[in-house]
Amino acid sequence: MNNTEKKLFALDIVNRGNWSRIVAKVGRIKYNKLPKPNPGISTETIEINIPPFMRNRPLELVTVHIDPETQEAAVERKIKTMGETETLQITPMPGRDSYFIIIEPRTPLCIYNQVI
Repeated sequence: MNNTEKKLFALDIVNRGNWSRIVAKVGRIKYNKLPKPNPGISTETIEINIPPFMRNRPLELVTVHIDPETQEAAVERKIKTMGETETLQITPMPGRDSYFIIIEPRTPLCIYNQVI
């Protein structure tokens, strides 16, 4: 288990569905799916408006690909300073559901959504 998986696992264990204990909630965020420049490319490009309280600071971007049958997860992680609007490129894995999670590492604050 890498560090991001450990953080997510620890948050889940500690709060076990009781997110009211956390002041800065976890929330789903809407995104705009941008058109592909070439239909043969599998990479999805999405544009996200970052909430004001998360802007201009280093955030952890985690991409999770989950196999719906086995629940096996492939996790990619990078740290990026994000401004008002961010464009992310996510390459889905065949047969897996893809999600992005943006975590503010010093607080239990994150935004996420499934890439469809």
